[in-house]
Amino acid sequence: GLPPGLNATNLTQVNTRFEYKLSRFTCESVAVPPKVWDNAHFQWVDRGYLVFDMQACMGTVFEQKCFCWDKFRYLSGEDPMTSELQCDPACSLGGCAGRECARNPPPPLSQTTPAPGALLSERATEGSLVMQRMD
Repeated sequence: GLPPGLNATNLTQVNTRFEYKLSRFTCESVAVPPKVWDNAHFQWVDRGYLVFDMQACMGTVFEQKCFCWDKFRYLSGEDPMTSELQCDPACSLGGCAGRECARNPPPPLSQTTPAPGALLSERATEGSLVMQRMD
């Protein structure tokens, strides 16, 4: 049953009072509003929401457009599979969590930049020691 004073005709109005956004907040305290009496079932019922103390919460709303990509594929010269996501202002939380992200997509790799494996093969021959058997 619905709490007193809340009927099906104004249920849509109640739902539009809240504006939900992608976000992450950590709060140290929360309040549960008092229960309301349900005349149809003769019992007290929860209101269905919590009240957060703004001073006890830290976090942000994910409103920053960020670009995230696969860094390994990018450095290998492959398609980095760039995605556009909504994240925090630093592009580190939200959809960006655990990914390589920035406010701009990764720049194309220069044609003069050698592939990462090429540098390793060059360095392997530089200053290498030749081991000879000693009797």
